[in-house]
Amino acid sequence: MEEDRLGQVRAGSYSPAERQSGVEHIVWEKSRAAWRVQYKIQNGPDQGRQRQPLFRPKDESSEEVEQARLAAVEAMRRLMEEDRLGQVRAGSYSPAERQSGVEHIVWEKSRAAWRVQYKIQNGPDQGRQRQPLFRPKDESSEEVEQARLAAVEAMRRLMEEDRLGQVRAGSPSPAERQSGVKHIVWDKRKTAWCIRYKIQNGPDQGRRKTPAFRPKDESPEEVEQARLAAVQALRRLEEEDRLGQVRAGSPSPSGVKHIAWEKHKKVWVIKYKVQNGPDQGRSKQPTFRPKDESPEEVEQARLAAVEALRRLQEEDRALEPSGSGVPCAGRGRQEVPLLEGLFLVVGDDAQRRL
Repeated sequence: MEEDRLGQVRAGSYSPAERQSGVEHIVWEKSRAAWRVQYKIQNGPDQGRQRQPLFRPKDESSEEVEQARLAAVEAMRRLMEEDRLGQVRAGSYSPAERQSGVEHIVWEKSRAAWRVQYKIQNGPDQGRQRQPLFRPKDESSEEVEQARLAAVEAMRRLMEEDRLGQVRAGSPSPAERQSGVKHIVWDKRKTAWCIRYKIQNGPDQGRRKTPAFRPKDESPEEVEQARLAAVQALRRLEEEDRLGQVRAGSPSPSGVKHIAWEKHKKVWVIKYKVQNGPDQGRSKQPTFRPKDESPEEVEQARLAAVEALRRLQEEDRALEPSGSGVPCAGRGRQEVPLLEGLFLVVGDDAQRRL
């Protein structure tokens, strides 16, 4: 939507010599084979500082390059939103003095990780401490920053849940772990949090959805992060169900036009041809591979493909040509012909002024 508002959408060029993101502030770094966000903070305590997170595709395939580009676009959108609210802090990347710039988030030098330290204010666990850990993959500034952003997002969710009085810290004992959230239970056999949810509306009414969220290890921090992921997934499920849009999804079919299951590759693939803009006629085919063959992972990959297709279509519509042959994005806008080949674009704001 941010790209749509700015009219800056490009499908992206995948020739290594000429890759373009089509979005201001996002460039391809050939030396690192990655997309780089280059953004200067405009507001708040770090006004004037540069933010330059890196998004590296897993390989040189056009699908992976496109997925990395979309991740950079999403990060850029969040940065601009934080900046608009004056909440962006770049963080210090000196190992001796790392600062998150966000209350309740600190760097633990002994664990080389960001730690959330938050005391619950409301609900059944009022007064209990929540301390999830976010460890970067390596010591590079890019990985440290991505781990910091993950901690900030988790902190935001915690505060929102706390405000609604829905936070439960969970029991760290493997024998008695409780999620504190209806529809989410600990499956001892799978050593994972499982959602057990029956769809109430739409074409799959009555079907059960049971995705699992397995922690990386048995540490309280990892168990808690997996629980939070399950809570977030359940929230999305309930919202989709309320709108009657949930599809249980099996590898055949996806239930969504332009999305198909490729059996030999075991991936969901989007097959979409760009209709507008400089890349008109080009085929976009990003793929989404589940982590394993379980129905839960296949369904999560399908939902990711649906979301990516929605963004693609939004970007494409933003460049739909008007009668003058140039993009005319925005609802309520129209063209008034003046002379041959000359048009006046009138929008909602202009109409109100007239």
